[in-house]
Amino acid sequence: MRRTHRNTTLGAAMAIASLASFTLTPTMASAQSSTAASAIPAFTPEYGSQPDFACKDDSYAKARDKGFTLGIVDVAPYTIIKDKIADYSGIDWDIWQEILKFTGITKVKYSVQSWGTMVPALTSGRIDAIGGNFHATTERVKKINFTSPAWWYGPAIVVRANGPAKITSFSQLADKNIKVGVLAGSNQFLYLNDIHANVTPYQTPDQELASLANGHDDAVVEDAPVIAEFLQKRPDAKLKMLDATLDKADIYKYGFGYARYGVRKADCTLNFAVSRALSELRAQGVIQQILAKYGLNHNTTLPYVK
Repeated sequence: MRRTHRNTTLGAAMAIASLASFTLTPTMASAQSSTAASAIPAFTPEYGSQPDFACKDDSYAKARDKGFTLGIVDVAPYTIIKDKIADYSGIDWDIWQEILKFTGITKVKYSVQSWGTMVPALTSGRIDAIGGNFHATTERVKKINFTSPAWWYGPAIVVRANGPAKITSFSQLADKNIKVGVLAGSNQFLYLNDIHANVTPYQTPDQELASLANGHDDAVVEDAPVIAEFLQKRPDAKLKMLDATLDKADIYKYGFGYARYGVRKADCTLNFAVSRALSELRAQGVIQQILAKYGLNHNTTLPYVK
């Protein structure tokens, strides 16, 4: 036993001596410098992504044991309402069915809202969560809290498959010779006005996309899921969605960060339960499968996140 201990001690001493005499070669130093240069970039949290982590409320327990009311909005392809709840569908609807299963919330009521009534319905207690995807803004985070990211979508450009305009980027839409259709009052409308585009405003997505198909405009800027849903419904329109994205700064400036869901500021444990469900669903590929079902691919992260 003593001999073994002596040999072990000697081996350790030799290892230390070897380390002490170790020096970096120029090549090794260069490799370390390169590694440092490619370090992880600084992380800036999105608006509304840091709730109160010191949970002491019973909001999740109440939702699980006593019941839960989810606010939904009848807008395709996010939630598509039919005569029977069993026939409801849509991206957010499907995601929420998975969230409810994961969290064990079974006593669920649904309240149909408009986008404009969602926040008042939540803060007044008429609903317990906003089930239609919501983007966090500086104004909204003053009133409600947001879950972790569910998925991402932003504006996309759609053109006629055989149209004359050679459009490949958002910056080209500033060309006055290009007529751009857009939904009046939308975030896309604000962006196009800011770049002084030649805009034709419409009241509904179907109007703007049908007008494009008929040759009245050269391009339309609309939410990517809305375009994907239209293309699935109307393949005869012969339109195509371009692989173009806004600059990173404009994504945040015009409110196109991650799509999340909303909860009351006081409902910390409910927020964490829903957020944990979302992280697991994303990790297991469930949300990716739901998005693919509605014609969307690679819409789980922001476009500049590699």
